[in-house]
Amino acid sequence: MGSRKEKWGNVSEFTREIKLELARYYNKRHNRRGYFWGDRFKSVLVENGETLINYLAYIDLNPIRAGLVELPEDYRWCSLAYHVQTDNKDNFLSLDFGLSEFGHMDASSRLQHYRRHVYEAGAIARPDKMTAETTDGHR
Repeated sequence: MGSRKEKWGNVSEFTREIKLELARYYNKRHNRRGYFWGDRFKSVLVENGETLINYLAYIDLNPIRAGLVELPEDYRWCSLAYHVQTDNKDNFLSLDFGLSEFGHMDASSRLQHYRRHVYEAGAIARPDKMTAETTDGHR
């Protein structure tokens, strides 16, 4: 494998390395052996936009499922919140969600489409809060 810098440029490799080092430290300190979390870190190759947008929605809905906020854009550390609260300051995050139809939209339309998708994905658990109509304006 290449240098540490090259390895840590890969999220999967970075996570594996952290888990390995933590397990070594903990096992040595507590005189034990084996994986720290039971299994090795697993990663999945996302090959199409539909899968990617569903993973992104799942992640952006985690604060709702955890009961931290009422709306995903209220959670400071959520990508949807960053887009809404800062208007994607300095174009820090991409609005290319891997879907071909997004290529024909301006940035504002892409964000609106993604918000609608997030709200619809969360509608099963939160029908009172997660409706497409709520996403038409920022609030």
